[in-house]
Amino acid sequence: MRDMILPEFQEFLIAKKLVPEKYAKFYAHWVSRFLSFSNQNCDILLEDRVCQFLGKLGSHNDISDWQVQQADRAIKVYINNYLDGDCSIFYPEKRNDNSTPQPEYKDVIKKMHDALRLRHYAYRTERTYIDWIRKFYRYLDDTREDSQGLVLESKHLKAFLSHLALKRRVSASTQNQAFNALSFLYKHILNIDIGDMSKIVRAKRGIRLPVVLSVDEVHALFGVIEGANLLMVQLLYGSGMRLMELARLRVKDIDFESGLVIVRSG
Repeated sequence: MRDMILPEFQEFLIAKKLVPEKYAKFYAHWVSRFLSFSNQNCDILLEDRVCQFLGKLGSHNDISDWQVQQADRAIKVYINNYLDGDCSIFYPEKRNDNSTPQPEYKDVIKKMHDALRLRHYAYRTERTYIDWIRKFYRYLDDTREDSQGLVLESKHLKAFLSHLALKRRVSASTQNQAFNALSFLYKHILNIDIGDMSKIVRAKRGIRLPVVLSVDEVHALFGVIEGANLLMVQLLYGSGMRLMELARLRVKDIDFESGLVIVRSG
């Protein structure tokens, strides 16, 4: 008979074939222990809770390294697959309606860091999202009329996006970037349904051809660069890699026999 710890989670693991059936109860066991630990440490970041929990497991003489690794995977599967990345259960104060009192900026940033890192977002994306939240909070402070504290709703997001198009005259790509950042905030941090977004003012898309160097200009550029810098520029030009992909490149990622460059975490 299957262990009845977190039975729905066990059924999910088996139905999705994420682990062999005989391991489901062990995954549920580790998650159950983590949830208990997490409830006792609600005042620290979720990412730190996971690290502290795994560290505590590793300090027990009767728990092997492979069990700590299994617990780590179990927690990640629970959050990223079973909860679909929704970390609201780890923050009891979070409400499930379509409006919520404006939370403190510092609290929001901490939770954003948690949610983004648990989903393995790129560092640059994290910085971009945090920057848009800062701009959104500044907009709320500048436009708030009541002195009793703002109750956040989806209309505030729509008003901000329209403000970007009408007042700031941002490009369509910039407005989309803001929307992605703030929809993440509303969905995963504030737990607010943003509803129908069709009525917001959309930024106009400019029609223009990309500016590229001619072949002669590329050869001229290569002619004034030397050494390792030349190799890096040629790799960027020939492969289409991004700067961070190039910065992370290692010798082991180059397969000379097959003529391949392996990009990790692209």
